[in-house]
Amino acid sequence: MKPRLISIAVSLAVLLGITGFLVHESDDYSGGILAVPFFLLFIGFPPIVSIILSVIRRHPTSQRILAAASLLYGGWFAYAVHNAFYVNLDPQSGLVFLFVGIYALPVLLWMWLAAGFVGIYKSFAKTRTV
Repeated sequence: MKPRLISIAVSLAVLLGITGFLVHESDDYSGGILAVPFFLLFIGFPPIVSIILSVIRRHPTSQRILAAASLLYGGWFAYAVHNAFYVNLDPQSGLVFLFVGIYALPVLLWMWLAAGFVGIYKSFAKTRTV
């Protein structure tokens, strides 16, 4: 299977898992389901950025880095939600949906930059060989 397809599939699986969790945990009767698109803006953008970069960057190493970034974000999301909703339940636990994506950005930005520069470096190295 091509690394690009694997990277896109992993990112889509993380995005669908996050969306499924939001829909499952939302309260249908009090309008909680209406908050799902709002929260997806904050917690769904890292997998979407990984999908976009997977389409743009074609190098297999870039694809592996992007798949690892999506898996890392999925693990971070699971840890943060488990800690907020099942370990330390608090009335403000819902705010984790606003900040989990933002808190992951310092690590994800480095991984996205690495995925971008790996492809550029590899293509530059091919043209420089004598």
